[in-house]
Amino acid sequence: MINHATATVKNTVVATGAQLVTLASQFTMQIVFVQTMSANYLGANGLFNNLMNILSFAE
Repeated sequence: MINHATATVKNTVVATGAQLVTLASQFTMQIVFVQTMSANYLGANGLFNNLMNILSFAE
């Protein structure tokens, strides 16, 4: 049986990894959409929001 401390560390690592993958994929998709559909269509606001999310996560 796995002890509580090991389960906590494993859960933290998996949750952090999932959050990083989600942030990176959102940022990448926004970049792709802005480049293919132009910033006028999608607006630069979403791109800057993603940048702020990444910076706040790094903090």
